[in-house]
Amino acid sequence: EVFTALANRLARCLGSFGGTPISKARRRAGYSKARHDLSPKFVRRISPVLDLLLSGKYRRYGHGWLNAIQDLFLRSVFKGAGR
Repeated sequence: EVFTALANRLARCLGSFGGTPISKARRRAGYSKARHDLSPKFVRRISPVLDLLLSGKYRRYGHGWLNAIQDLFLRSVFKGAGR
């Protein structure tokens, strides 16, 4: 994951002075991983999408409602296309 690599590189370069950028990169990496790991089955995506929506992560790290709608209704189409 790109954001995890960024967080690790920041940690090495900035040491203890980079707490804020490092923690932001790690939170962003967690958001990206949560979206990547969504199930291709609609019913199994509802709870994780609601968690991301209610925690404000879609707004903070993505494009808000647009990403939530994409994850709910289009995720199975995209994941199914690659298999």
